[in-house]
Amino acid sequence: MSETHDLDPTALENMRRMAYDRSKWLQTCTYEIAKYEYTKEELNQFYDELKDVIGRVKTNYVCQLCNQFPKKSYILPCGHVFCAKCATKSWNKGKQSTCPNCKVSHEMTAMPFYAMDAIVSDMNSFIKEAKYFQTPTALDASKPDESVKRIKSMNFVLLQRLKNIESNLMCDYCFNKIRKTYLIHCSSNAFTFRPFCHGCDTRYIKFYETEQGRTLGVPFPFDMFDTVVTDFYEVVDKVVEFSKGSKVPTRFLSSNGRISFVPIYKMLLGLAIVGIIMLYYSS
Repeated sequence: MSETHDLDPTALENMRRMAYDRSKWLQTCTYEIAKYEYTKEELNQFYDELKDVIGRVKTNYVCQLCNQFPKKSYILPCGHVFCAKCATKSWNKGKQSTCPNCKVSHEMTAMPFYAMDAIVSDMNSFIKEAKYFQTPTALDASKPDESVKRIKSMNFVLLQRLKNIESNLMCDYCFNKIRKTYLIHCSSNAFTFRPFCHGCDTRYIKFYETEQGRTLGVPFPFDMFDTVVTDFYEVVDKVVEFSKGSKVPTRFLSSNGRISFVPIYKMLLGLAIVGIIMLYYSS
């Protein structure tokens, strides 16, 4: 008699994510940016443009109660944002059930949105790291070797921060750039909202209802996230366009994003064959 095992509630979801994850990196702007090395002047330009984006995010993304920029953001199903302190005081302790901004009553407590917190964290970290490279002593002309190392480090910092931010601006179903953000509270044990494209939200819900018999919350729009997506991609698209138009790739990348030496081996093999042919005919 064969044993029966309960289906792992995350098994199908993990299989789906693994299937998409193989191609996700190839679809990102940072995959293209990773092929290039940038000069000090170019890095400074990218830094200034990203700084403007971060400034706009901080201006628009504020708590509706204390009017401060939330380090940890909580959201109501109406799409209004609050900092963790205000959300805990007002909703998560049951003192308030109505949004002070739109006056809509909610049975659900305010929920954190970790994707936005991760984006804000990476933006703030990039500002601090980039400032370090822009100090007068950071790039000493009398120490060229040290300057080269620091510029390479800044290239790595830029790529890593862009990669982290872009990964959090991707739909949790199709793994592409978000198009019109909808948030879903996925389950009672997942204390957060997850972002989806409009259309992908209903496909995700149907996936769970059909395959696992689970009922998920009603998706709702979050327009502020659309603004962040637009502002961020405005910068990275410029970097990609600039790189393709005026720079030569300095790295060969495999599909998983690692540096691949296969093209170099092919080039060396080709040179060796040409050399042997020339040596044969010259003798």
